[in-house]
Amino acid sequence: MTMPWMTCKVCLDSVQSTIINPRLMSFIATVGLIWLGVCALVLLGLSHLSNEVLEQEAFVFDEHSLLWIHQFANPTLDQVMLAITQLGNPSTVVPLACIGVSWFCLRRRWQMALFFFVTCLGGAVLSTGLKLAFSKVRPALWPQLITETTYSFPSGHALGAMVLYGLIAYLLAHRYAPVRGLMYGAAAVLIGAIGLSRLYLGVHWPTDVLAGYSVGFLWLSVCILLLRLRTHPSADQRHRKA
Repeated sequence: MTMPWMTCKVCLDSVQSTIINPRLMSFIATVGLIWLGVCALVLLGLSHLSNEVLEQEAFVFDEHSLLWIHQFANPTLDQVMLAITQLGNPSTVVPLACIGVSWFCLRRRWQMALFFFVTCLGGAVLSTGLKLAFSKVRPALWPQLITETTYSFPSGHALGAMVLYGLIAYLLAHRYAPVRGLMYGAAAVLIGAIGLSRLYLGVHWPTDVLAGYSVGFLWLSVCILLLRLRTHPSADQRHRKA
């Protein structure tokens, strides 16, 4: 009994050292256990939320929330929210994305230019595809200040803001590490304000905004993970190069 057990143990240790450890530890070191946990929770929440939307079970919560927000409406807030929502419009997001790609191209950082382009383009594709897949109608609980013609779920403004401004915050925080907290904080406030503006203006349900944030966060996480795996080889790879 001793020899088979020892043989199995040696085989398992060998597999762990040659396959599992370098890849798994590199993965964990890249994104962190907390980040993985957050992604898992967001994924579970998004799955549950999507099921509710498909079964139209979220509309009661959505309507009550919007009506509660609308009670604070006034002409001054109208103008503030209209200005904030512009920061998530395609007319603002697309030029900013183009500027980001052009910046890296001018500096001949082709990999980063491609990363920036694919991340932003992927967010746009996800937003359009999911809207068509769910075909959820927009709210019409009061006369609205703006008109939207696309479907409601998920919020393209929330998704796009999470991807673009989250990406910019990540890149700036990576470059200016001493103020990374400020970068992430400013991005969080901006992204949150854009989502709130969509609710205040009555053009999205709360579940739309939550879904937009969730999809955007997961997509941005995947893109950042792939970038870091590409630019930061595992310890095993560094050892072989040495």
